[in-house]
Amino acid sequence: MKVNTCGKITGIIGIALLLIMSVAVPFTAVPAYAHAPQGSGEAPAVELEPIQIYNQEGTLLEISIDELAELEGNLCVCIATSFRVIQTAIDQLYGEDEIPTQGEFTAIYRHPGKGHKTAFTHIFTPEYAMYEKTGNPQKMTMDNWVYTFTRLDTGKVFETQVREGVIAEGFSDLRYRVNGFKNGWHQDEPTEEEKAEWVAKWTETRDTFLTLPAWELYSGIDEPEEPAPVAAIAFSGVLIVLIGTGFIYSTRGRRR
Repeated sequence: MKVNTCGKITGIIGIALLLIMSVAVPFTAVPAYAHAPQGSGEAPAVELEPIQIYNQEGTLLEISIDELAELEGNLCVCIATSFRVIQTAIDQLYGEDEIPTQGEFTAIYRHPGKGHKTAFTHIFTPEYAMYEKTGNPQKMTMDNWVYTFTRLDTGKVFETQVREGVIAEGFSDLRYRVNGFKNGWHQDEPTEEEKAEWVAKWTETRDTFLTLPAWELYSGIDEPEEPAPVAAIAFSGVLIVLIGTGFIYSTRGRRR
């Protein structure tokens, strides 16, 4: 009786491969919301216009914040502020009538977060988006929330910084305490209270970037003037005419 050794060997190899894969998967799988702290919840529902930009082949791209969030794996603080500041820079450098082209203007960002790199390189292309190390990336300051944009054809520069009060108080310290421990920056395990506070500050900051108007988020932007209320002006004009007419008639009446 012949023994099918090839079949047995193949079966053993197959089982071994399955065991290896079952062990390897937990180490290679990346959770969908890897950068959002657990418990942060859903981002507020907002309607943000997509960023319009031509690629170097002349195709018009419309890049939404959802597209960037999908690339990064979550709608994190970095994606929120990157999208809003790039959108703001385009408005400042090009106005409402022009659409930029990739390779026509550059960006410098100082934030060490991975989401910033994802957003800036995707919109500008890696050659025209530059990270400039500023201070200690582990212990961020307001200097890390500074951005410089340059339009190459005109030389016009727009530099802006996140305004004081936009980043939740204690955000940087809690980032160091909680994320720093997970990333191996230090060995002091954060308390449960610090973890909960980090979630709250992270969520508050993300939602602020998503909901406030640009002039409240970034420096160097003028708040747009509100258009004069036409109905109120018309009513005031009619009222003035009626008062004036009444005054004239009352004057004539007294003269008689």
